[in-house]
Amino acid sequence: MVMALITKNGQWMKWATGSMIFSFVSMMAMRLSVYFLFSSDVFSFMNIFTDFLDLFKATALIFTPFMLIAGIRLRRIHESTKQPEYYRWSNRVITGSCLLCMLAVLAPWLFANM
Repeated sequence: MVMALITKNGQWMKWATGSMIFSFVSMMAMRLSVYFLFSSDVFSFMNIFTDFLDLFKATALIFTPFMLIAGIRLRRIHESTKQPEYYRWSNRVITGSCLLCMLAVLAPWLFANM
């Protein structure tokens, strides 16, 4: 990545970004594989799954108000500067905040009824 930033070569930057994303995903897969390896029966796997859903729900409900505040601030910046980019960003952030909140509330209910 350093060489790509020094030379500003687009192809190297693309390759470096892809390799960083791949290394992050592979490290997370290795860490999660330990949990799946030691969950020997179905009940242990379901406990891991419910723990993951609870973590997602808690994280999403924490991030939702901050995303909503950021969207409202971007909307206020748009009103003062009349830049259309801020309006698009605010719409995306506010929509993402609402969708994330709905998903955090509905996902545990949906998976509990399956």
